[in-house]
Amino acid sequence: MKDVIFKGILIVNGDGEIVGRRDVAIRDGIISKISREDLGTYAKEVIDGKELLLMPGFINTHTHAEMVYFRGMLEDMTIQDWFNKGIWVVEGGLTEDDVYWAALLAVYEMIDSGITTFADHYFFMDKVAEVVDKVGIRADLAWAFFGSGEDWEEKFERALRFTQNWHKRSNRITTSLGPHAPYTCPPDLLREAAGIAKKEGWKIHIHAAETKEQTEDSLEKYGMTPIEILADTGILESHTIIAHALGVTDGDMDILSKHRVGISYAPKTYMKLAMGAGKVKEIMEKGVKIGFGTDGQGSSNTVNIWEQMRLGALFLKYHYNDPTKFTLSEIIKMATKDAAKVLGMKDVGDIKEGYKADLITISFSSPYLSPLGDPRAHIIYTLQNKDIRDVMVDGKFLKRDGLLVGFDFDLTRREIEKRKKRLFSLKGQKLLQYYPA
Repeated sequence: MKDVIFKGILIVNGDGEIVGRRDVAIRDGIISKISREDLGTYAKEVIDGKELLLMPGFINTHTHAEMVYFRGMLEDMTIQDWFNKGIWVVEGGLTEDDVYWAALLAVYEMIDSGITTFADHYFFMDKVAEVVDKVGIRADLAWAFFGSGEDWEEKFERALRFTQNWHKRSNRITTSLGPHAPYTCPPDLLREAAGIAKKEGWKIHIHAAETKEQTEDSLEKYGMTPIEILADTGILESHTIIAHALGVTDGDMDILSKHRVGISYAPKTYMKLAMGAGKVKEIMEKGVKIGFGTDGQGSSNTVNIWEQMRLGALFLKYHYNDPTKFTLSEIIKMATKDAAKVLGMKDVGDIKEGYKADLITISFSSPYLSPLGDPRAHIIYTLQNKDIRDVMVDGKFLKRDGLLVGFDFDLTRREIEKRKKRLFSLKGQKLLQYYPA
């Protein structure tokens, strides 16, 4: 017996193509059959798809999901002050329990907005893994570490132990090694991390060339761009997830095109902190995959991919002064199929037989989604969380008929509010790192 059958449901696939109406069967967490023919009703649950659309779940390629404490707290600041007077001061007071509760709230926020997989880059990742394991979402987790600051060697060792302990331990959790960035991790540490990752077969998740100014600073200090440093230290010899990369040069793009690299693009952060638009079209033309990420709530305020899709499409059309670029299908692909490739995942991000059943359904019954034109335009430019009716990971519903499954919001909210007050009342915190002006 099949677990779930969607009957006559409209499909948009990971290429952003409108497939048409099909019957789709799910069994043992896998898409077992997609058919124009009637698959019958012999299943534990049958869902009438007449008023619904089925598509791959959104994939968040880069976030600091536990930064919920910063939501709405550090506004109208330069990027230097945002880091040096805000983020890296308060984060010095974080405990592992703070991270646990923040991860719980963030994971449910992501599920509510249709995200089925996320790549997280933060601290105390063992606590985040507990949340992921408990709730049922899919994640690639990287314990972030620096190459300086208090007890940095011990923190590096903890990151290594976490990556080893959780590597291939769970069907839904993969790990990456998480050096923060070339400007916070010296070349010798990057070289050591690269060697370990290559030996163990781990991916690497890192920030690099976040702005043009970072690239200029790196050239002045090392005589190399941040991307050239990644190549020189061996970081790019493993599958590498690079966050932002707004400051890449033409030579950098040539380097990236020759390696297993994916780039995460978070347009809301870039607009808010006036970081620039980057060279998205040029990078994609080199064959490098780009997927949307949310960054943290301190800069993006939400961990919501359809919001990044919407802003990204508008931002990039405006930046390139060409409304014909970044089409509906390209934007959806960046949020699903290409995002999976950014993370090095092969069987998520699309609707195909044999793929994992990481799926969402969307209802078009809201007034602002009527009448139904091109459904992809509605997904990108009009969608709201409440229109995402179902969210499924590995064939199990995490959101069903508009309601989150098994979430105690009142308890989580109380914990978050209590901990936020403590974090923002701490005095004399040491600055974790320094963001160069």
